Amino acid sequence: MEHVQGHIERITFQSADTGYTVAQLQRSGRKHLVTIVGTMPGLQPGETVRVFGTWKRHLIHGRQFEVSEVRTEMPADAMGMTKYLGSGLIKGIGPVYAKRIVEHFGSATLDVIDITPKKLLEVSGIGATRLKKIITCWEAQKTIRDVMLFLQKYSVSPGFAQKIFKRYGHQAIEKVTANPYALARDIRGIGFKSADSIASKMGHAHDSPERIGAGIEHVLSELSDEGHVCYPVELFIPAAETVLEVHQDLIRGQLETLQADQRIVLGSIGFGDQIQQAVWKTPLYNAETGIARELQRLWRGKCRLRSVDSAKAITWAQEALNIELA
Repeated sequence: MEHVQGHIERITFQSADTGYTVAQLQRSGRKHLVTIVGTMPGLQPGETVRVFGTWKRHLIHGRQFEVSEVRTEMPADAMGMTKYLGSGLIKGIGPVYAKRIVEHFGSATLDVIDITPKKLLEVSGIGATRLKKIITCWEAQKTIRDVMLFLQKYSVSPGFAQKIFKRYGHQAIEKVTANPYALARDIRGIGFKSADSIASKMGHAHDSPERIGAGIEHVLSELSDEGHVCYPVELFIPAAETVLEVHQDLIRGQLETLQADQRIVLGSIGFGDQIQQAVWKTPLYNAETGIARELQRLWRGKCRLRSVDSAKAITWAQEALNIELA
């Protein structure tokens, strides 16, 4: 994988929803700008970045660098800081005030805004109202940046990092650190295996309750994709053991916990001529029992059609849906 480093000269396009960005990057000591494209939410003019990816040739726009990973740094020189602050990122600082601030504080500019923002009152034209606006916007952007950089350490793509921030907001780092497996439930596109990889990099135990619980839900989802609304517990436990590689007793114990949390349902059901304990994901259990209640309501209702041949109706349903009604 190749990489390119420099500062962002300008943003040509950026989607607020997906984070897809087209930007012009100025490499140090190079005359021509480089077009970089990819999911880079929050990228701003003036930022110093190192982007990883591959060179591609677009039929219309020519040579571009397609970004798969971006590592950002705060601008280090006066020109970069002026462009960064004057980009519109911080409300209350436009190009004019950006130039004044950088000329006044020099290389210490970003430290002043971050640590001792009241010193900005030393700059001509900045009063209490403008200062308050600057501080508020700077803190918001700092939080976004901190979340992006934190997730970047665990190989979370910028696109998913943006989804995580949208879902958890300022609590993103706290929530992901406490239980990265929640990502599999809360973030569309992140499954158990991805969450497990993130958790492993964070040092979460292989046999942690959070991992086993998320793994159980993952195995149930896999089984539901095969057509199983529920599954016999005695068959489910070895299936989960194969995926999770933990002792069966830990899986059994976590089933009870998940039921208490209403994430799964344990109950008895007939399999052939036997009654066995089965496990459902709660939404599937609710859907199945809801359908049964509605069928009973229609059958017992005063307005039901007496002319319906129930035996034929059941046969038709079984053949059409390729199921067996118990």
